[in-house]
Amino acid sequence: MINDIKVSVLCLAYNHEKYIRECLDSIVNQITTFKYEIIINDDASTDNTAIIIKEYEKKHPEKIIAIYQKENLYSKGVSIVEDQMLEKAHGKYVAFCECDDKWTDLKKLQRQYEYMETHSECSMCVHNTVIHNLNCMQPDQKFNSWEKEHILNSKEVFMDWKVHTSAYFIKKEAAYRPIEFRKYWFGDYVRLTLAYVTGNIVSLPYTMSQYNYGVSTGALHAIDYSKMQKRRAQVLSRNEYLKKLNQLTNGKFNKIITKRIFLTQLEADTLYERDVLKNSNDKSEIIEMARKISRTVAYKNYVAILSGMEKLKEIVRYKGYIFYPLWVKLWKK
Repeated sequence: MINDIKVSVLCLAYNHEKYIRECLDSIVNQITTFKYEIIINDDASTDNTAIIIKEYEKKHPEKIIAIYQKENLYSKGVSIVEDQMLEKAHGKYVAFCECDDKWTDLKKLQRQYEYMETHSECSMCVHNTVIHNLNCMQPDQKFNSWEKEHILNSKEVFMDWKVHTSAYFIKKEAAYRPIEFRKYWFGDYVRLTLAYVTGNIVSLPYTMSQYNYGVSTGALHAIDYSKMQKRRAQVLSRNEYLKKLNQLTNGKFNKIITKRIFLTQLEADTLYERDVLKNSNDKSEIIEMARKISRTVAYKNYVAILSGMEKLKEIVRYKGYIFYPLWVKLWKK
């Protein structure tokens, strides 16, 4: 029976009692011609998440494998996917869905499985995802505008955020991150970039999941300055990873990796200004923050390495406030 399982769905849960029923319903009700399993790791939730998982485990014992942690492993830096979940996975392929998100198409697994089975050059299969703001501050959006089958390029993988983790479908052996890459908090980015350097990442022309996004709506004075240095270090850890990846691939992707490193430095050096741009409603304050960013060394270094059209877009992004009503929308997305 275990050998018949084709796909293992990995679900990370922690204090997700508000959303986990919708998430699990969207997975257990998938329509497939093959057998699949659902591996759920509850990371010592303090709400009713574990109780709900046990309820579904009892209803679907043939599908669900539940892991209940006695202490929170994420806070201890444990690589939960590799150390706790993949070793229990029996599928040829692995799909991901954190328990505060959900799938929105009952044929999601079937479509991705069929594609991967017939396209050996594909290292990862993805699809579009709806971004749903839990605070109802913004209308739903989609991660990308691709209407046809699309092979992701280096910019879309390294520079943009065009696909969400709930869309990832990958061969089990490729789901393991090398040990030296497991410490990074941006595991989704690591998996995406590693998949890109080993094969094609293909997006199917369907929207099949929903990412529930909770935007901070606190006032500007609520920004916690004491945590800025910690946040900065977290942002810059991406550059540490990218430099290691550059070495691993013998500089094959050096151009795009270098560009991403410069952008990461800019992001790290302007955390406060970016918080203001996203959260403030004061026009003069927003413009002043954009001006401050455009005067930084990091901004000048980043823009200097861009091509003509890329350079123009960044100049408009930071200096286009003369067209304020249109320009400010760039920062409120």
